[in-house]
Amino acid sequence: MSFVPSASDRLLALINQQNPHLPVPVTKQNLYLGGARLEANATDNMSSVVPTVGVLGSVYTGYQDFHYKRINLSQAYDYNPVMASVGADSLYNMLDIVNQYLGLNLTQQDVVDTNVAYVADGAAVNINVQTKPTSLGYTGAFILEFRRIRPQMTAVIRNVSLNTLTHDIDPTLGKLDIAMQMWNVDFSPFYSSTTGMVNALAVSATGTWTNLAALKAAIQTQFGYTDWPTAAAGKVKDYATSAYPGANLNFQRVVVQTGVVGGTYAGTALFHYNPS
Repeated sequence: MSFVPSASDRLLALINQQNPHLPVPVTKQNLYLGGARLEANATDNMSSVVPTVGVLGSVYTGYQDFHYKRINLSQAYDYNPVMASVGADSLYNMLDIVNQYLGLNLTQQDVVDTNVAYVADGAAVNINVQTKPTSLGYTGAFILEFRRIRPQMTAVIRNVSLNTLTHDIDPTLGKLDIAMQMWNVDFSPFYSSTTGMVNALAVSATGTWTNLAALKAAIQTQFGYTDWPTAAAGKVKDYATSAYPGANLNFQRVVVQTGVVGGTYAGTALFHYNPS
């Protein structure tokens, strides 16, 4: 993970900044950003155009191209950066570490994957971090020297005396653990990627449910609960299951609502689903 805003967030901010008289600020919910491309006559490998379209049923309609300059990674470093880390088996699976080291916010939509599973402890390899032509924020490429580190457990683990295991939900509360109850339930039928269709699992930009009524209907269908609590801002997030500890990896994604308290249940709600 990187603290640097994503390219899409920065682009939307630039659009709003340079168009202060918009009736409604553009967001990911009302403006779809297409893949970027270089300007036809670009000689700097940065001057780019990104096509956009208003999201069907939202504030805006029609199409508009925006012109800007992407970051050319071929010119970003005076020397090849070095990353000494445990890493992972591929560039994609260690992008969060790369971003922390380099102050970037690369995603799988920005760069081409590279296999590094073969790199042994103490070994090093030069990774060609090559951007995709459609990346919103970046062009070009650079070499990253990756040095694999395998820490000795006796050297890095200081405490081996652990506390007693406890239930996530205190049994004395007399409530069901909603995470355990939902762990193997498929919410795919309530997800829709089709524009204009009801998507009960859609998450708003503020971290709440986009369609609370549809979400509550889904909960009632699956569990019979009619008292599902409204989530405060920042309490709902959508993750790849591989990125959320404890998620069911038989599914591709999980929407997580924290701080759930109902009449007979409590805990962290896990809405697992497959987009396709």
